[in-house]
Amino acid sequence: GAVPGRQVVVPTRRRSVVMEVGLTYGRLGIMESAVSWLIGVWTFLGVWQQGRRAWVSALWGLLAWTVTRETLRESLYAPEWRDQIQPIGRFVEVSGRKIHVIGSSGLHCSHGFGANAMSFEPLMEALEGEATAHDHPGFGLSARPRDLSGYALDGAIAAELGGTAFLGHSMGAVAALDAALRNGATRLVLIAPALNVKGKSSKARGLVAAVARLGAMWPFDLPSRLVLRRLVHTSKSFWPAALGACWSRGSRVAFAERLQRVARSYAVPSFLRGWDKGLLNFAAARLSRDDSEDAKLIAKAAASDRLKILIIHGVDDRLVSHANSKALLAALGGESPKVTLKSLPDVGHCPHEERPHDVANAVNAFLREDIRVDDEVVNDEVVNDEVVNDE
Repeated sequence: GAVPGRQVVVPTRRRSVVMEVGLTYGRLGIMESAVSWLIGVWTFLGVWQQGRRAWVSALWGLLAWTVTRETLRESLYAPEWRDQIQPIGRFVEVSGRKIHVIGSSGLHCSHGFGANAMSFEPLMEALEGEATAHDHPGFGLSARPRDLSGYALDGAIAAELGGTAFLGHSMGAVAALDAALRNGATRLVLIAPALNVKGKSSKARGLVAAVARLGAMWPFDLPSRLVLRRLVHTSKSFWPAALGACWSRGSRVAFAERLQRVARSYAVPSFLRGWDKGLLNFAAARLSRDDSEDAKLIAKAAASDRLKILIIHGVDDRLVSHANSKALLAALGGESPKVTLKSLPDVGHCPHEERPHDVANAVNAFLREDIRVDDEVVNDEVVNDEVVNDE
């Protein structure tokens, strides 16, 4: 199976491609390219001779060229998707679904969109293994259910796998918060939480949700999957570039080697057959979710006398605004012994990947009920993280 950090020789139907980060499509040969151009030109001339305007004829010719070219690439030069990959952890059956889990005990972690349990490896190393994480259905190595209900973003899986302490990053904050409430947990860590604090859906979101549901339905899922495959597998730099856009500029420069290593863990699931369908199904299920559910979970957490919450957010986060965590803090009753917001300067959307030792320090202190939130300590921790990683 494919293992992060190693070169993998991936056979295509015509030749082998050696890659480090993701699968790639082979290039068309001279004959295939010529056929694509001939069909495009033939279509243009045929439409033009029917009296159509030149720009309309050109559009039809371009469409014919594109469809022919991509069909040939898909049939002749697509990678051989794997039916299975050697798991990094173990598989556990939860509610009839095969879930991939890494780690064995401690704090249970739920990942964000596009990520998987392996994205927590830098943090788990900093925590000295005292954590577990699972791949949400639609991501990582977990099963891809056919029905959209199997992709529900709730805490059912985390609650069954975890105990009384949970952590959620970005989208995974929804699952972690729900799991904590289900289990009557005492500790919850939210990293750059993508929670809709106001609980209101915009018209734009409703439109995107409708498009996502349509894109996951047959026959529209076929072109949607084709576009997704091309986006991810056209260039080996896709994953480092996509992940780098989530990190702060300072983190990208200071921890470039770590960025490449974490990017490999993001890429591994795209080796699997059906990874694209699973991603589309999850997007459709997530965007169809009622945003008021987030506000209800937040209200329950605010009313809990048992649950203590630590929010960690990078000040330079461009995906989920740092202001959103400030609004979440206010919705939970404001800064208090029960709820704390820890802001990390020069950190983007993925603090646990960018500065794992800083996050581990904060998490360990939180679990020991020794939370320090002054700016001087935060800055000291950033320096400490750089020293640890330079060693």
